[in-house]
Amino acid sequence: MSVDEILFIGQANPWLYPLLIIICTFILEDPTTIAVGILIGRQDVTYEMGLFSLIVGVFLGDLGIYFLGLGMKKGFFKTRKSFLVPSKYSIALARFVPGMRTITFLSAGFSQFPLLKFLGIIFPSAIIWTVLVLKFTTEIMATFSSVSPWILWTAGSVVLITIQLIEKRMRK
Repeated sequence: MSVDEILFIGQANPWLYPLLIIICTFILEDPTTIAVGILIGRQDVTYEMGLFSLIVGVFLGDLGIYFLGLGMKKGFFKTRKSFLVPSKYSIALARFVPGMRTITFLSAGFSQFPLLKFLGIIFPSAIIWTVLVLKFTTEIMATFSSVSPWILWTAGSVVLITIQLIEKRMRK
């Protein structure tokens, strides 16, 4: 099924877009947020609906990771202690630093970090992060909407290759 076919189905069933967005955030939230920004830029999705769906999906995904850690503690690892007991600051920071979220939220559940305190941290963090990434994506879409796609792909490839070469030289 192509993207255009999915968009056509979504236009015929308006309830489908929010559901797909929420489900996709459980899989990969960063690319989903960028994709929603592109859909907003193309005016296939409204900003409000896209933002709300992303916030719900990100929040539920974070909560799911917490409960997965809690389930691990209550199930297989009853007698084990957590090697990482996150603080409220590391939980808030984990939303904004790539690679930290999963292990931090798992360990929050595993170490039985208080649920209400966890919710009080991740909900505002999810809103702030989602608004920032979505706004950035929609601004980029507006800026480059008149540029030919092949130029964007070429420029993007050159930038990524350059970053990789710089990173490779810095490791030596």
